[in-house]
Amino acid sequence: MQALNDGTMTADDATASLGSPEDAVDDLDRVVLRREPDPLGFAANVEALKSGLTPKVLLTVFVGSEGFANRIVPDIAALQTPLPWGCAAGNGRERPGRRPVPSGRSA
Repeated sequence: MQALNDGTMTADDATASLGSPEDAVDDLDRVVLRREPDPLGFAANVEALKSGLTPKVLLTVFVGSEGFANRIVPDIAALQTPLPWGCAAGNGRERPGRRPVPSGRSA
């Protein structure tokens, strides 16, 4: 998963290298949802993979889940917290001493 995080591996490469269905579900729970797999969800997701669901589709299920919305989205939203000079963290739209860049234009 480190290669996916540092940009040297695509999502397709990552899902192809997840190994067994059990390993894939365990990795998705730990990496995407940042938690230990729950027994019922783990069993259902392993069975779905064994029945033909692709890891890529299961990834979209995880990202669209209530667990992702409750656990991860707030962390992402925190990255958009306004900084003292009026821009959201990381968007680079405003800097001290510079005029704001209109939305849709690059700096």
